Amino acid sequence: MTSGSPIPAAVNPLLAADFEWFRHDWLTGWSDIVYLWIVAPLLIAAGAYFTVRTRGVQFRRFASAARLSMRTGLFAEDHDSARPDAQTISGFAAFCVGLAARTGTGNIAGMAVALVVGGPGAILWMWVVAALSMACSVVENTLAQIYKEPLADGSFRGGPAFYLEKGLGAERAARVFAVLFLLAVGFAFVMVQANTITDAIRGATQVDARTIAVPMAAGTAWIIFRGASHASRFLSTVTPWIAGAYIVFGLTVLFLNIGRLPEVLRLIVQSAFGVGPMAAGLAGGMMIAVTTGARRGLFSNEAGMGMSPNAAGSATGPHPADQGFVQAFGVFISTYVICTLSALVILLAAGGAYQPGQETGLNGAQLVGVAAGNQFGAAGEVFIVLALFLFGYQSIIANYTMCEGNITNIFGWGARRLFAFRGLLIAAILAGSVLALETVWAIGDIFVATMAVINLTAIVLLFGQARAAILDWDAQCRARHRPRFVESTLPRPVPGAVWSEKD
Repeated sequence: MTSGSPIPAAVNPLLAADFEWFRHDWLTGWSDIVYLWIVAPLLIAAGAYFTVRTRGVQFRRFASAARLSMRTGLFAEDHDSARPDAQTISGFAAFCVGLAARTGTGNIAGMAVALVVGGPGAILWMWVVAALSMACSVVENTLAQIYKEPLADGSFRGGPAFYLEKGLGAERAARVFAVLFLLAVGFAFVMVQANTITDAIRGATQVDARTIAVPMAAGTAWIIFRGASHASRFLSTVTPWIAGAYIVFGLTVLFLNIGRLPEVLRLIVQSAFGVGPMAAGLAGGMMIAVTTGARRGLFSNEAGMGMSPNAAGSATGPHPADQGFVQAFGVFISTYVICTLSALVILLAAGGAYQPGQETGLNGAQLVGVAAGNQFGAAGEVFIVLALFLFGYQSIIANYTMCEGNITNIFGWGARRLFAFRGLLIAAILAGSVLALETVWAIGDIFVATMAVINLTAIVLLFGQARAAILDWDAQCRARHRPRFVESTLPRPVPGAVWSEKD
């Protein structure tokens, strides 16, 4: 067909309009419906149920979870590996993988968008959802440890696909979950993280996207082609420093504006219930604050969605509940610390650039950059760009680490196919850096929502197993013993259990 043919001119606008309808009205609309009316209620109901049945274990054992996560204080001695020559992943490394996956670019840019859409009140509802999500995290990550499988090199793999198959005998559901996980976490979210990183750097430096994409892809390849164990150790080294630097930045802004903090906290509470000046410009009032905060809470901590158990199941340790508490503490760091600090930085320092309910022409990353620039000048803007890059980069590495177990154990892929998957993930980084990804993001959301429904069903059905392990941990801790676990503690035996004998 020649370029002068009238048909393309007539057809292309129709195709474009159809695609926009598909993307905005169908994909985005369906994603919103699934999250707000299916996933969010299920997560909140499951979190409330687990909280009651465990007597608020996420609150009672919070201090223990913090000390376990940092491997100091309560249980200082190293129980991570019985075989020093094995390619094992320590409990702390698994904590860092889970934290890295949670603390991507969404904890900065996504929090800014949530504030614009839902107002300051979204923060309060994000906190409420996270409190219940921590109970889901304790349960799902404890199950990941109970049903993990040993590998020939002495390491372990685990996660929802494993406890679906071994705990419920649902082999088909396990494979469906693994496929969704690879598509969403291994490709869609990797592309989105790469796109956000590229946009942030381009906005600050005007550098061509390809100039950013190639070094980022090369740096990722250098890590992931050496395997999940190496990637986990890499994250255990860099993630605490990245998170720590951002926390110091946020706390510095709070200190410099400490006099305005009571006013901002009052605005958060007022807006959460649809009153006050910050809620006046929001269509939907309290409802938009609730729904936005709930969704931000789900995105920021990912508890109940079946993501962090893929990291938890790879860890070594003497008791499966250890990772339940450790990963729940990761929810706290991601939501109550990093997301909250991002929100407070905007509310305290963005000035007129932040107008709830109004589009100002700034994307989420740029809004945080403006706040940092108002506080620290050009150095603040550079810091935000660097933070976005590091958060996004570590999230990509963590995503690969969690995918590897699903590939090798569920599908039985050998080294050659694993090599091919790594290559495809690198290609996703390159493609994500130069493409517009609203559609990819919406599709990834739907995949993750489906994963969450499957995973929540599984952990509710297997809750008796997790509860027995949690109560056993509780009892041993009250007796001032370092909790150690054996399979006989469980109501039902585990096929191929790794907990049959004491360490």
